[in-house]
Amino acid sequence: MLFTGGRYFRYEVLPLDCAASTQLSTISRSSQPDIRRDSLLAEVLLDGPITMWRVVRPSSTHYLLRRPDRPVLDLCERRYVRTSPTGSQYLVDGNNYRNQLGLYFADCPAAVEVAQAAAFSAAGVAGVAQVYSQTCALGQPIMRS
Repeated sequence: MLFTGGRYFRYEVLPLDCAASTQLSTISRSSQPDIRRDSLLAEVLLDGPITMWRVVRPSSTHYLLRRPDRPVLDLCERRYVRTSPTGSQYLVDGNNYRNQLGLYFADCPAAVEVAQAAAFSAAGVAGVAQVYSQTCALGQPIMRS
């Protein structure tokens, strides 16, 4: 589905971390993911050797990547509550997207290097995927937005 402004959406079944949240009312005390496959309309950001989608939910933004012979990787905003030794509670940023990207593209040193400085944004994650596509995979992804 092509929308005004060139945004392209496609119906997909994707694994999403349903425990990921940045909203105080829904933040978990656990850092454990809750991965569930969900049918949804996902925005396609890259299409080619790497497919990249963006799914925006009220509690978290997800960037999902798929490359050949690998499962889909869900990078998502995530915070959780921790309790200090004194009993006070505080929020912890649980978004470890740089480490996840490093593991997902471990066979491509150039992509791993770019991942270490990538922002958690469409452009940042797509930049890592494009470095992989240009230096370690055949072909280049097609930018959708």
